[in-house]
Amino acid sequence: MCRSLVIVALGLMFCSQGFGEQKLIYESVVKGDAIKVLWGSEEKENKVHIKIVKREKNVTMECLPDFSLINYSEKVGGSRELNISKVGPCLIVKNYEQGKEKILSHKIDKMPWVQEFTFGFQGFIKSNKKSYEFCIVYPKDLALHEMIATKEEEEELEIEGKKYSTQKVKITLAGFKKSFWKGYAWFDKKSAVMVRYKANEGPRTPYMETSLIEVIQ
Repeated sequence: MCRSLVIVALGLMFCSQGFGEQKLIYESVVKGDAIKVLWGSEEKENKVHIKIVKREKNVTMECLPDFSLINYSEKVGGSRELNISKVGPCLIVKNYEQGKEKILSHKIDKMPWVQEFTFGFQGFIKSNKKSYEFCIVYPKDLALHEMIATKEEEEELEIEGKKYSTQKVKITLAGFKKSFWKGYAWFDKKSAVMVRYKANEGPRTPYMETSLIEVIQ
């Protein structure tokens, strides 16, 4: 009963936040604390627009139809705003925090840019490739990191009573940093959407497990 009320409340929040066609609700558990994360995606003017709400953090992303990222915006309460845009071969990073603005430029040439894993591996999951090199901007220090996603075994998962045929993917930093961090994600083979994720954010940070608990069409 409590879970049903939560889903109804989140559905109403989707409407108030302007979420579009596809709506996903994830649950992230950190040290026993469960956090609901709302995702919404909508195709408009030949682009995919994605919104994410996680407690005080709001994220918007603009992608091409193949989910290649163009723009990323993150707002944390009224204290911080991060904007990243793909301009030619570079990522332009603008961070506003405590009344100060910081602007950086990272040259990535043709390397794919992924900022969120949920939709970011659509092409990779649907392809025959075994590995996928990409880059990500770490929001805490604005540094650019090169990463590698590698397909492992296929697994059958059951989450909230729903069964998924999934592709398990190991995600690591590239090069000599490979041993510093790793995470695992499971993607529904049919939709290429992430249904489970297990990792921490780095050394001495708490472990997090995220699961897809509801899809609202």
